[in-house]
Amino acid sequence: MIRKGAFHIKIKSLFPVYQPIVDVRNGNIIAFEANIKATLESNDEIGYELLRDSGAVENLDFTARDLASIEFKLKKYKLFVNVEPEELHKPLFSEDIELNDVVLEITEESKEYTDPERLKKKFEKLRENGL
Repeated sequence: MIRKGAFHIKIKSLFPVYQPIVDVRNGNIIAFEANIKATLESNDEIGYELLRDSGAVENLDFTARDLASIEFKLKKYKLFVNVEPEELHKPLFSEDIELNDVVLEITEESKEYTDPERLKKKFEKLRENGL
């Protein structure tokens, strides 16, 4: 396992990629899941895990969600974005993001899954704030 900040990379750009979510009964696309990648100065591309482990982007998850939501153009579909429960007390998006078609997908690797009551309270707070 690589520890955060263990290596240095030079990022040229970040860009979202959208994976279709398909209804297996009929093959229709029903939504998209957002992921983030980076183009390095060497023109190589890296995915989220290496980007996260490098520590090269401050507030990576916020930046990734924000960028993916802003650039998503297929407005007839819902957009799924990943959120770790530990982030639910922080702003999840810029204030100018339209959230009607955004679905928060809570990641499974979180330690907070061991405390369902705490997680439930965070969800209630998000609902109070319109999510």
